Amino acid sequence: MKKKQPDVQKRLFIERVPPQLSSEATIDVSSLPHVPRRDIIRVHRLELIGKVPKQVADIRTFSPRKSRIQADVPGVHRWLVKTGERHYPIESITEHLFTRLGNVVGVNMAFTKLMVIEGQVRLCSRIFVSGSRALVHGAEILSKFLDDPTFVQDLTGKNKNIAKQHVTLSDIDEALGFVYPSSAVELGQSLRRMLLFDAYVGCTDRHLFNWGVIVNSLRPVQRPRFSPLFDSARGLYWWHLDSQIDQKVLASTWPTNFINNAKCEIGLTPGHESTLLDVAEHIAEHADNSLRHWMLERFTDDTLNRIFAVIDEEFAPLLGVRRCGHLKALLQARHTLFCQRTSLQP
Repeated sequence: MKKKQPDVQKRLFIERVPPQLSSEATIDVSSLPHVPRRDIIRVHRLELIGKVPKQVADIRTFSPRKSRIQADVPGVHRWLVKTGERHYPIESITEHLFTRLGNVVGVNMAFTKLMVIEGQVRLCSRIFVSGSRALVHGAEILSKFLDDPTFVQDLTGKNKNIAKQHVTLSDIDEALGFVYPSSAVELGQSLRRMLLFDAYVGCTDRHLFNWGVIVNSLRPVQRPRFSPLFDSARGLYWWHLDSQIDQKVLASTWPTNFINNAKCEIGLTPGHESTLLDVAEHIAEHADNSLRHWMLERFTDDTLNRIFAVIDEEFAPLLGVRRCGHLKALLQARHTLFCQRTSLQP
């Protein structure tokens, strides 16, 4: 007879959240799925990279209502379950918002879902590799290219900012060409689409562990492919309380300076940091016809209007009407500046 799994193994870590870092708005979680403990099939004990508390868990989910853009599949799935590191629950909700913006723009995003587990709102990201398929992080690709096994260790240790100042887009192109020569062009285009999306919505945390390439160890003839975008959490006021945003928008230079100064984790010139818009402008200037067409199709006024609709319909109950208004104003300004810097004219 199979021994019953102790209930304690099905419990997910709960971070104590300082009250002053919680949202000032009243959050309505009635629309979010509440996961009972019986539907947490297993919690895996794994060492995971990153600051945000996270665990891998097999969870049974149900989807009584399908989204027009993002649909779930009922059943037991393996999820990366996160709790906001410092700004619960805004950080978790913002990461899901980035996913939904990517769905609207038409970018390949990892599937995420907000769930209430053990009484807390959790950002759950469905694991997209299994079996012989593996995710090779950007840091690992650079490490192979440099033939330096300590490179990854440096990035997770005291020298974690070295990439931001010294790793350039050209370096990554060379690394992709060295490690995946037959797929380098395709992977390079996907990398640029990711960076363009980040510049459009203001995601500032695309470091070398937040993107990668999926490979199949048992089928080496299968072409490597760029992974879905994951861990898109830093941006869109994730670290600000509503009252702090109210004060910032009063400044005459807001939000132009805020947008123009947002830094990209991947630079253009060694020794110098680049902004998101600097990188987007550089990519646009050197884009081939295929990438240019991709940009013209996605970064449009219609896309922005559909983004606003998603914010109003899905996030106003979670973030509050006031905060959502600030988010839409910020994204409107980002849209305008992005289109100006990339010369996106039909």
